[in-house]
Amino acid sequence: MRFRPIIGWAAFFFILAIIAQLAPSSTGSFYFMKGKWLYSKRNYKASVVAYEQSVASDPKFARGYVELGSAYSELEDYRKAEEAFSKAVEIDDDSCAQCGLGMVYHRQGKYEQAEAALKKAQLLNPKDTCAFNQLGRMYYDLEKYPEAIEAFRKEIALRPTAVSYHFLGNSYGYVRKFEEARAAYKQALRLNPRYTDVYEELGYACHRLGRLDEAVRAYTNSINAQPYNSNARLALGLTELKCGNRYAALEQYDVLLTLDPEKAEILKQSFSRR
Repeated sequence: MRFRPIIGWAAFFFILAIIAQLAPSSTGSFYFMKGKWLYSKRNYKASVVAYEQSVASDPKFARGYVELGSAYSELEDYRKAEEAFSKAVEIDDDSCAQCGLGMVYHRQGKYEQAEAALKKAQLLNPKDTCAFNQLGRMYYDLEKYPEAIEAFRKEIALRPTAVSYHFLGNSYGYVRKFEEARAAYKQALRLNPRYTDVYEELGYACHRLGRLDEAVRAYTNSINAQPYNSNARLALGLTELKCGNRYAALEQYDVLLTLDPEKAEILKQSFSRR
């Protein structure tokens, strides 16, 4: 009759022992929270000092090493960031530590190691968007757009963001799937109507699809948000010209004469071909 309660208490104390090993001491906790506060203030050098003190107090504090790696990454000291994330992996091989390690491998050009770490992170926690996002960005940088599309689609299925839809749209554009690109850009704007960075690429996708009126609206929105965007002004001028709106195209030419004479010349030559 007493055997089951004894087992219960044994399990309870065993769990307490594990928690005691994983949780930082009061000193480690103090410096960890200080590091988090400094990091939130973008004072990355000071946050590194605090995190170093935290892990020095508790050498088995895996989360402290993860945050230390993140702070070093912000300082672009990727060698030390790699050391910190690697230490975190040694202590507790979780998805967050592997994702951080994959990120710094990517930034150092260690692409095979980055891919392995990020895929390991996905296996450790299939619902953690970090690894899918970082893998998508790496594939995007390497111009592996079909792989980038797959990674961003998986991330978006878990947690959609305007930025990831923007990356997805660009990736579709690079493989000439402009209808899919247009849909992704529109999803980005539905999530965040103030995400104006997407308008120029939306205009291009619409132009390639022959949706010229929609392209004009997208380029106009881009210019309204960024009046000195000479690329958008040139694109708008060319699109207006294609629509037969020579006076509207001429307005963009007049602005480009001051803003970017080289692009003004490109638009001028298009006038002569019409």
